[in-house]
Amino acid sequence: MASLERVASKLEERKKEASKLRRKGERELKKARSLLRRSTSGLATVARKVENAREELSDVAGVLTQKLAQKESIERLVTTAKDRVSKEKEALEQALQELDFASSDEEKQSAQSRINSLNQHIADLEDEIKERDKTLRKITDAIDDIQSNKSKISGKIQKQTKVKPTLQKMLKESKKDAERFSKQVVVKAKQEESAKNTLIKVKEKLEKVKAQKRKLAAKKRSRKAKPKKRSKKASKPKRKSAKKTATRKAKPKKRSKKASKPKRKSAKKTATRKAKPKKRSKKASKPKRKSAKKTATRKAKPKKRSKKASKPKRKSVKKSRR
Repeated sequence: MASLERVASKLEERKKEASKLRRKGERELKKARSLLRRSTSGLATVARKVENAREELSDVAGVLTQKLAQKESIERLVTTAKDRVSKEKEALEQALQELDFASSDEEKQSAQSRINSLNQHIADLEDEIKERDKTLRKITDAIDDIQSNKSKISGKIQKQTKVKPTLQKMLKESKKDAERFSKQVVVKAKQEESAKNTLIKVKEKLEKVKAQKRKLAAKKRSRKAKPKKRSKKASKPKRKSAKKTATRKAKPKKRSKKASKPKRKSAKKTATRKAKPKKRSKKASKPKRKSAKKTATRKAKPKKRSKKASKPKRKSVKKSRR
């Protein structure tokens, strides 16, 4: 019993320790799985961000190429306009010289009209150059913004690509940890279950032993209490069954040592018996006459002693008188 109790206590401790380790493993497994989820989602986010940034960068690069092309075209137009202005100015100087050297009115009038047209043309070209310069400045500012945006996007991509290896490392480690802790949890759960089952069996055995002890104690108490009950019922003797009495009658009684030797009657008692004749019983008052045949056979065959032969029969008064 004591050994079973010790085994039960040890199994209880083992079960508690296994459950404690199992819970610890489950917590660690939960952490590893959450880290695995975070690293997986982080990698997916990084990949998505990099993809979006690359798409944006490609769009920005397309816009930048367009703006650069516009800038180049405007610059070409401005240069051509400036070349034309310089040419027109040379033509204007020539027309002015012709006006100075003109002798007739017609020559003067044609030179003057030519000067006026050249001035108008130069003014138009200068206005065009001014407009082109404004557009060129706007395009240049846009190009600067696009280039700065492009550099930012490139920085984001570089940053995300730097984070990616760290997340990949975390993912691998968390996978390994999750597998290791899941195995530990399974092992500890099995240990806990086996300890639990063994503890149940030991407790059942312990309960059986306790029940047996209780039964034995109850029997001992009942044995101690039984003699007292018998003393109360001793006044009322039990009636023997008819079967038992029949078997007892069937079995012949053994002669006792005292019965084998008949007691000698004292002289005083014999004298008193002779002095006082016995009263005849009702049956003895009328003695039956024995037949001659029976008397002859009785004399020939001596009588067998009965079981009660140890006690000699009292002789009747008739025989004593004879």
